[in-house]
Amino acid sequence: MREKWGELTDDELDQIAGKRDKLAGVLQEKYGYGQMEAEREIDDFLEHWEE
Repeated sequence: MREKWGELTDDELDQIAGKRDKLAGVLQEKYGYGQMEAEREIDDFLEHWEE
């Protein structure tokens, strides 16, 4: 996850704790993504991570 979103802190990763909605919120705050863009980024990450 850090490879894709290197600005995430340990505290933020702990806060996210596998919760998609929390990750989307943090991405929106940190990277200025809109809700749909954050969801697409998460989908893309998960798609590549599962390979």
